Amino acid sequence: MPFPEGVQTVTLTGHQTLADGAGRPLPVRIRPVPTRVVGAQWGIVVGDDPVPVQPDDAGQWTVELVAVDADGFTPSGWTYRVETGDDALFVSLPASLGTVDIAELTPAGADEGEYVLVPGPPGADGESAYEVAVANGFVGTEEEWLASLVGPQGPKGDPGSGGGGAVASVNGLTGDVVLDAAAVGADPVGASAAAEAGAVSTAAADATAKVAAHVAAVDPHGDRAAAASALAGHVAAADPHGDRAAAAAALEGHADATAGVHGIADTAVLETQAGAQAKANSAQSAATTAAATDAAGKVAAHVAASDPHGDRAYADGSKLAKASNLSDLADVGTARTNLGLGGAAVLGVGTGAGTVAAGNDSRITGAAQKSANLSDLGSAVTARSNLGLGGAALLGVGTAAGTVAAGDDARLSNARTPTAHAASHASGGSDPVTPAAIGALTQATADARYTSIASYGNQWTPADHGLTSWTFDPAASSTTGTPLSTGFIYMVGIVLRQATSISKVHAVLGAAGSGLTAGQCLAGLYDAAGNRVAITADQSTAWASAGHKAMNLTASYSAAAGRYYVALLFVGTTSPTFACGSTLGAAFTPGNANLSAGSYRFCRSASGQSALPGSVTLSGFTPDANNVWAAVS
Repeated sequence: MPFPEGVQTVTLTGHQTLADGAGRPLPVRIRPVPTRVVGAQWGIVVGDDPVPVQPDDAGQWTVELVAVDADGFTPSGWTYRVETGDDALFVSLPASLGTVDIAELTPAGADEGEYVLVPGPPGADGESAYEVAVANGFVGTEEEWLASLVGPQGPKGDPGSGGGGAVASVNGLTGDVVLDAAAVGADPVGASAAAEAGAVSTAAADATAKVAAHVAAVDPHGDRAAAASALAGHVAAADPHGDRAAAAAALEGHADATAGVHGIADTAVLETQAGAQAKANSAQSAATTAAATDAAGKVAAHVAASDPHGDRAYADGSKLAKASNLSDLADVGTARTNLGLGGAAVLGVGTGAGTVAAGNDSRITGAAQKSANLSDLGSAVTARSNLGLGGAALLGVGTAAGTVAAGDDARLSNARTPTAHAASHASGGSDPVTPAAIGALTQATADARYTSIASYGNQWTPADHGLTSWTFDPAASSTTGTPLSTGFIYMVGIVLRQATSISKVHAVLGAAGSGLTAGQCLAGLYDAAGNRVAITADQSTAWASAGHKAMNLTASYSAAAGRYYVALLFVGTTSPTFACGSTLGAAFTPGNANLSAGSYRFCRSASGQSALPGSVTLSGFTPDANNVWAAVS
């Protein structure tokens, strides 16, 4: 079972050489030296029971173990005991080893490691002293409970003996002595007030911080349970300290005092609890009102904003907006081509040049009508000429001059066998027949156009692959292949030795592309003049996986014999890897040897292309070092 994410482990491997009577490798047993290894934060306890590891038939075994120095586990620094039979080996597996074979380890001793105290999770908050008092029978608010802790005021003390003026001896001084602040080590006038203000401010800040930390602690004194029990007894006692009467009397005298209380000269300047509460309530009310006003204003502004989050407008430039009615097309001409529209699609209805005639155009009423049986032709002579009819078309059947003989004319029954005269039409004869005279190819033309089957010997041909033509034998492709650069049209030359119908183009991808732009990953077919004669549908989905790609043209093309180009266009993030031939560097490829601009076998356009145009100027294409393999069928 895999360990939880974050647990530091080591993968230990080895080879078992011992086998049982049936020849099967014996299990390897592994256990930690300490009785128990605990990972509290992971909920993992590793006991000292041996873990059996079964090797495969070849004796190889592997196991994942907790590292001996894994964070959060105790003890730390222990060792494992590995038993391969009757023998045992102790090893240390710190996390830094990662994956290690047991043969690479230095034997260690049996070490139980060092135990480190690991704190457990914090406990739940305990009850406050007030809650404990309520649980033990107290009835009243928390303020009433606090008040109940104060006993009655004790009796007022006796006044001290009076004095003042001159004394005979004080602090070692004799004679008539008058005491001042300096004589008795007192602070000058005003120094105590300043010291008092500073002390009060410092004490208040320190108390606030300590109270906040104290309140936030789960059990600040670590004695809540004991305190709760003690408090319950304390609350139940009538006078737990035995001093409530004296305390009440002292508190009464303390309350009546107006000077010298806690070192404060005049307590009248202090804020009462009610006054402080009133000011706090006023400040809270003002802050609440201001916050509500601010929030209302911001909500109103948010609601009134046309696009408060900046995401209401749809800003994907790669999609067409319905409201634009196709005015946002990148290339209107290419769009019409992709829709298969002809030149008439952009012409208006009219009667002049550059227009098309309406269906009810008055000029069309002069057309010949079927019911007239051609009697309404403007010129029967011209019509016969246009039909290629000769003079015999006007002659009747007969035997006299100005007629034509019928098929069963008796005069034609005396058939004769022609005299053999093939020799007269042979080369050197009296009436030789040339290949051109009968529409045949000369030997030189045939040799230039076709490759004899004998010349292939035992080599594979396109036909052996079910293909019509290819750039080269795909078995000669390089081991790495080549990616295409985004936005370039790559032209790959092929030759058709005879007329044929083409319905597919082919390529082989060694690795899939990614981030391919829909509608801008295409293949097509161009003739030697740079005219596009066929195109495929979008290939962004097909090119997102590797393998042989047989790409259907949107319409079959009847190709005459001659040179053609398979065009490939990729637009996206990562190009597929296309099968290709060898190169001699970026500046030259053997496939373009002895060829010049306009007739390169392998070339590419300028960058920035997103579609295959209806025509290109091949002389402006750059020779390309990537001999991409392509084929047609």
